[in-house]
Amino acid sequence: MKKIQIISVFSLMLFLTSCSSVFYQVYEVNSTNKKISKKHQLMYEDGNCQIIYNFWSDGGNAGFSFFNKTDSKIYLNLKESHFILNGVAYDYFKNRTYTKSNGKSESYAASGLLESKKILVGSQILTASNSSISIQEDSVICIPSKTSKRISEYSINKVLFRHCDLLRYPYQKQAGIVKYNNYDSPIIFENRLTYVVEGISKEVKNEFYISEITNYPEPKFFESKYDVFCGRESSVLTKYYKFNNSSRFYFRYTR
Repeated sequence: MKKIQIISVFSLMLFLTSCSSVFYQVYEVNSTNKKISKKHQLMYEDGNCQIIYNFWSDGGNAGFSFFNKTDSKIYLNLKESHFILNGVAYDYFKNRTYTKSNGKSESYAASGLLESKKILVGSQILTASNSSISIQEDSVICIPSKTSKRISEYSINKVLFRHCDLLRYPYQKQAGIVKYNNYDSPIIFENRLTYVVEGISKEVKNEFYISEITNYPEPKFFESKYDVFCGRESSVLTKYYKFNNSSRFYFRYTR
């Protein structure tokens, strides 16, 4: 009876996988920069700061957390900081104005293309009234001693990558993989940042490249576990990303 049940479960999983209409393309990110470590988290470090990355998201979040290690303030100059994708530079400073009305709605005015509405940078209040508040985006971000700030602006890739060795709609055991080095990778990106500490200007270049790409059907992309809290196991299965890692990201697509 147990063998029959096991075979039935396996058959059901195979059926669900083969009928999947949702797929995920998973990207592995690597770097040639020796100052970028992948031991515990993806992080660049010098004598003044730590720049921490977590790309895991749909399309890949190219943003970062900037931690000030020093006893002084650090000023991150957004006018001289850029996200660069395959040789094309995109500005971190866009000279945008944000308007909030009664705390219920927001409107955005920008001098350039608005890449993302998740703008987690410093700002200063320009005008205020009973009905609305206008906020001007700062070109320089002050990071106090021993604290961090999150800068998030661009995605890495939001288009399905095609390759002869990657089935577009793979079944359970058909998830092919393609590998690259920093010379032949189809996606190379970097953050070039400029910061000032104690009156001295520093430039940081964090370069990355896509080293692996794999396609998965939805059932192979997730796994279910029973959570354990205070020594007690939950009676309900929780769904998790199977490949979640700070040095990876994914792109969700459908048949």
